[in-house]
Amino acid sequence: MTNCDFKTTLIAYLSSKADSGSALLVHHASADRAPLTDIIRHRNKTYAEHGLNYLIAGLGDLDGTPDPIDLRSEHVWVVEDGLIVASLRMTAHPFEIGDVIQLLPALNKVGQGHIEFGRLAISSRNPIAFEQLMATACLYGISHRYTGIVGMCRAVQKRLFERFGLTTVTNEPFLVPARNNGTYWVMETDWNRLSIALSRKYSIKNPQSEALHIA
Repeated sequence: MTNCDFKTTLIAYLSSKADSGSALLVHHASADRAPLTDIIRHRNKTYAEHGLNYLIAGLGDLDGTPDPIDLRSEHVWVVEDGLIVASLRMTAHPFEIGDVIQLLPALNKVGQGHIEFGRLAISSRNPIAFEQLMATACLYGISHRYTGIVGMCRAVQKRLFERFGLTTVTNEPFLVPARNNGTYWVMETDWNRLSIALSRKYSIKNPQSEALHIA
């Protein structure tokens, strides 16, 4: 399969997930058009539900005030019955990871042309919401000519990102004092490796079709 075929297949798969036909509505917008206050309040609620209150205080957005990275980022969010149930932030280089984990040599492996996925917050274990969120974010990255994805996450989110073909840049997680001495993984992929990872789970009947089926 050629690179063009891979790209067509990947876009077809992502489009099918972004528009799943469910009652969930997915949106994306730049900071000046996104409902940032509602998105940040959703994040804080999710952090509190998972006992991550230190993230709320540490990030300084308890009242829903966006931080400087929020203001220069693109945002994706999923709405159900008028409420945000999932959200994700997409940030161009310089990445937030570089601020949190300083002087990390492994970051040199990550191209500056990648887009950083951060602040993944899902209020319930809803696989459709996660898939819509990630698919929409990936489509944005492809359409805006980013070369791939990079992100920093805890163990639970690591498993979610692995479903979309992201792999760790080191063999061991990092201890982050600024995050309550929590352990975090740095993960990344490019679109070609993302296509290969997804093709192991899915096959496509027609490269122009929006639907893929489990192989």
